[in-house]
Amino acid sequence: MNEKDTNNTKKELQNLTTTFDENGKIKRTKKRSTVLPKILSVFAAIILWLYVYQAVEYEGVIKDVPVSFENFNNNLGLDIVSGYESTVDVTLKGTKSAINKLTKNDIKATVDLSQVTERGEYTLPIKTDPPNGAKIVEQSISEINLSVDKTIKKSISVQPKINYTLQYPYEIGEVSVEPGEIEVTGPETDINAISTAEAEINLGSIRNNVISSVPLVLKNANGYEVSSKYIVMKPGTAKISVSVLKTALYGVKPNVQYNGNYNITYQPTKVYVKGLVNDVDAINEVNTEQLVINSAGEYNIKLSEISGLKYYDNYKAEEGNIITDITVIAEEKTPIVPEKNEDEE
Repeated sequence: MNEKDTNNTKKELQNLTTTFDENGKIKRTKKRSTVLPKILSVFAAIILWLYVYQAVEYEGVIKDVPVSFENFNNNLGLDIVSGYESTVDVTLKGTKSAINKLTKNDIKATVDLSQVTERGEYTLPIKTDPPNGAKIVEQSISEINLSVDKTIKKSISVQPKINYTLQYPYEIGEVSVEPGEIEVTGPETDINAISTAEAEINLGSIRNNVISSVPLVLKNANGYEVSSKYIVMKPGTAKISVSVLKTALYGVKPNVQYNGNYNITYQPTKVYVKGLVNDVDAINEVNTEQLVINSAGEYNIKLSEISGLKYYDNYKAEEGNIITDITVIAEEKTPIVPEKNEDEE
């Protein structure tokens, strides 16, 4: 017997089972196949799963279904200022296949506003309509609270608030804010409570000009913040410009022309200069206009004008201490008489 015949014999023996006849003699029969029952079992499981998925009722929750409004009279000049962003969670019953296909956009939750005719607070029921193939079992809320008011616009002035620390010779100069006014829109009750829009900036210790954009905060007449998510500011920020001034002491250099027959003195010899930091730091001394001296006497000569700078006679640099000129005194020199020696006598 070759190898092929041996393999065929093995396969044949695997399909045989040993049994005995009624006389006790051995007889051989073919072994039954187990493949078909397995296939039938799998098929039956699939049928059962399809039945459950398509026929047996199932509960599922659809979250954050938006609540919409119907029958609102827009001719009354009123607006819903709170409650319009409400959502509801809905529990639905239906077949698993139907429920699993649903999204929050497939469910309609509405509130009838036909009875809203004046400003005030309202509590109204939510009507929820299920989609085809499902029914509502439960919903997270059955009614909502609405606030209804008149929407108005108002112009509000912008007030800068500067927090800083400074040491001499620095001080705060001009403070400007842009824009000077903003427009606010929202519920009339909230808008009428607003007095100013405050632009607050914390500068810390500063030694030069500052320009910064800061958020605006709405304040009432008592200085308390007016906060409402229904108020719209345009714009919501402001640009604050803060100039920093510096005072420094500089020597005066008079521009005087004269011949050698005069002694020249002047007062003051030094002045305090005040202006923007960069402008003050840009000079080394204070000059004057030109003066030509042809005779002895007392003259006033103007200090050279530099845009943005002022001159003072003391370190306080107050308006009452401004100086614009200096005094120049020209005195004739005493002729020197040569001494006579003894031989000349």
